[in-house]
Amino acid sequence: MIWGKNFVWIHIGRMGGYSVDQMFRLLQLSDVHLDPLGGDWSRWKRHQTVEQREAEARVGLQNGRARISNFRRLPTWILSFAEYKKKNEGLDFTTEDLTQGLLKAEYRELETGNLEETRKRNFHADSILEYYGVREMDYLMRTEYLPTDFIDVMSRWYSIPNETREQIHAVHENGNVYQRNLGLRFSADQIRTMYASCPVWTALEKKVYGDLLVAL
Repeated sequence: MIWGKNFVWIHIGRMGGYSVDQMFRLLQLSDVHLDPLGGDWSRWKRHQTVEQREAEARVGLQNGRARISNFRRLPTWILSFAEYKKKNEGLDFTTEDLTQGLLKAEYRELETGNLEETRKRNFHADSILEYYGVREMDYLMRTEYLPTDFIDVMSRWYSIPNETREQIHAVHENGNVYQRNLGLRFSADQIRTMYASCPVWTALEKKVYGDLLVAL
């Protein structure tokens, strides 16, 4: 999570959060609070909700601050999430799971950080949007156009020099390697099923992007 005088940015996994972190570091703003890198901060704390961070840090983050998060096309997010969990937690997913929006992750009590190694958490893609209140965000920055959207949103409160804008456009933080071509991973019908299985995400994607990757 990152916050300043006028905003709080919520870090949702697999949506380009580390790139946003690097972009903020390039701005070098004295009023912006950044999460540390590494340790529990990288493993889970940076993904807290606003309410969880308020309780832990004992700081008010909601009054008068705009809420911001990243947002991403549903098929690319689901594939990125599944591949990350496969690489880092040894979790595997069938194509049928993914087309139904069904995912799993480590089970951790986010309020305490306690991790149960042998227990996994099953969830649906739409539940992520509900958990973080994504539909109620004031601004959504599209992962696919992150430098442009980041500059557009942050320019509301900060002056960003041209040199820094160029540096922001050069940021790309993503270390996971996998086959990202959706056409090689899913058929058009499978992507349609994915959208139909995730109505909350689908409706928001239509609103944010103006369309879907396939017609329903």
